[in-house]
Formats: sequence, C-alpha cells, structure tokens
Amino acid sequence: MAPPLNNQNNIATVRCADYDLATVRDAVSTAVKDQLQAGVIIPSGGTVLVKPNLLSPRAPEECVTTHPAVVEAVINLCFKAGAKDVWLGDSCAGEHSDDKLWEKTGMRDVSERTGAKLKSFNNEVKPWTVNYTKVPVPTWLDEIDAWVSVPKLKTHDLTVMTCAVKNSYGLVSGISKSHFHAKHPSPVSMSGFINDIHDTFPPALVLVDAVQAMEGHGPANGETRDIGLIVAGVNSFAVDTVCTQLLNETPLQIPHLRLAAASDKQTIIESAKPIGNGTDLLHQKPLKSSAGRFLQRIPDPLFHVATRVLSRRPAINPDKCRACGLCADICSKGAISKTTRHNKTTYRIDPKKCITCMCCSETCPYQAIMTSFKEKVRNALSRLFRKNPISPPKS
Repeated sequence: MAPPLNNQNNIATVRCADYDLATVRDAVSTAVKDQLQAGVIIPSGGTVLVKPNLLSPRAPEECVTTHPAVVEAVINLCFKAGAKDVWLGDSCAGEHSDDKLWEKTGMRDVSERTGAKLKSFNNEVKPWTVNYTKVPVPTWLDEIDAWVSVPKLKTHDLTVMTCAVKNSYGLVSGISKSHFHAKHPSPVSMSGFINDIHDTFPPALVLVDAVQAMEGHGPANGETRDIGLIVAGVNSFAVDTVCTQLLNETPLQIPHLRLAAASDKQTIIESAKPIGNGTDLLHQKPLKSSAGRFLQRIPDPLFHVATRVLSRRPAINPDKCRACGLCADICSKGAISKTTRHNKTTYRIDPKKCITCMCCSETCPYQAIMTSFKEKVRNALSRLFRKNPISPPKS
C-alpha cells in the first residue's frame, strides 16, 4: 500500500535499487499514489512544470544532475494524473546553451519520449519580488498551475546539503544567480535567501532522486554513492529534514533548516517523519561531509576574512582546465582573470577578490576547479565542533 502523504509531515521513503525505468516508475508511483488519486497535487487540465536539478551539462552517470529515468517517471505520472501540459526545465549555473544542457543531461530524450515541452530559463525574463528583492525569472513562470520539484540529493561545499528547498533556487534565471551569491556570500546568509525564494513560490510536490547521491565535494565535484531511495513529500522543509538522516546530521546542523526552525516552520521540522519501506536505508553509513559543514559555523561578518585565513579558496587545476572561460563569465566579483602566452590561454583565481561562493566550481563542466582547505585546520575545526555541538535556536 502506498505511504499516505496527505499529512505534510509524513515523508515517503521508497526503495529503488537502480535507474531501470520500470523500477523507478513503480517507486515514484508508490510514493505519491494517494495524492494523485485525490487530485490535490496535480491540477487536472492544468500546466505543470517539472523541475529537476540540472546544475550543468553533465552526463547522468556523473551524479551531478537528476537522473533522466526519475524525471521521465515523474512526467508520465503528471500526465496520468490529468495534467494537460507538462513543461520541463531548469536554470543551470553558468552560461551553458540550452541545447547542450538538454542533450548532455538526457532531458531531450525524456522530452521526446514523454511529450513534455522543454522550456528555456535563459530567454525573456521579468522581475519577481522575493522579500523586497527583485529577482529575474522566466516570463512564462506565471503561466503554470503548479510545479513539481525533482532534486538530486547531494552534499554542498557552501550550504552543507542541496535537496528540496535549494532546488527552488533554479527558478532564478541564468547567470544572475551568481550575483545573489555575491550579495549573500556566507552559508547562513545564502540559505536565508534561498528559503525566501522557496516560500515565494513553493512546489506542489517534491520527489528526490536519492537512488544515487553525491557525497564530499558536492554539488559538482563529489563522489557517487549508491543509496537506493526515492523520497517524496508535499513540504520541502520536511523532505530535507528527513534527508539529513542520510548525512548523519540533525536539521539544526543544516543552515536553511536551522533558520526555518527559528521561524514559523519549527513544528514542521520537529514533526517530519519518514514512512515507507525505505526508512532503514536512512541510517546506513552516512554520506561524506562537505566543507560547508565547517564554514556554516563562521559568523557572517567574519566569513570573508576567516575563509582567507583558513586557505579555503577555489583553485584551477591546469591539467583539467580547457580554457572555456565559463568560470570567468559567472564570477560576480571579477576574481578570475585570463592570460594568453605563447598561444596558450590560462585562467587564475585572485584569492583577494574571491568570496568563496563556489559558483565557478559549480559551472565548470570539466571538474577543473576544486577548493583548498588546510587539513590541519580542518581537523582542528572538526575536533572543536565535536566538543561544541550546535545549539538549538533561541525561541
């Protein structure tokens, strides 16, 4: 029997051993069966946006983007539930062409097989007010009746994890996302801004691709880890709360959940409950943590200075760099410079200008940009945090 999701605090965890389409379809259908039958999630006769995490043009097996089998299963399920039109798209990091993004991630094939319409986030945009801030979104966004979030579970070098709530940030169009990173450089500040974006336009349904997750240097340069789960719910914060168990973290150790718990979402986070046949998989060996676990403890006013002292700055690996220039294009602080000598072009990151937003690392399709973080300091911080665990927010 399908796990009931009518209670927003009940989060379905359904086993899904691999990306065989039939296996994924059964898992997705099981996770949301009750809601779709009731017609309360997918509006009958309406237009639905299915939004995966398409960070950059990377092949599905690299575990950077939501797997096409999961996306295809969700689209078919939306049509079966009565959607008249299903649109498919996401705003990736950097100035990648739509054609390359759709081709590399497998979304073009999904579109052709399902009849979903590929939608660009890079053409005409309009301002959208988020907590007194104007952010650019596609002009067609207000034409949809609902949207379904299909994130990939990954660790994140800035915000500790990226999953349901952070997938909403992809609604912001194109390269402008990096400019908001400049405005909100620390993990806590950026997480608060992402929460605001999510709350302005929350999804009707969340289905997490945790069949394989990324651990370590996520969201673009980590390692693939087999988990075997589809996680689903109607509240993004409850979904993320359950997914923290895969990281062996408490919700209060994740910046955006800690901020949410200190506001009007404390009851949701405290009451989030995993149900279904995959709950035992939440407690297997935890994903390797990212540098974001340490960086979030640095107070906002000290963040830029502290990260420089800790030598935590991205660096370009010349052996992997192909001089495409995407990193320089996305850098909102102009910290990446280009040099051409003897017909060879190289790029360099100026540590004095870098704000550690990690946009360059996220947009690089060649895994040529990694962070440096002195092991001695990292170990010292780890020992410190074990002795001084994060306290709950004051009521």
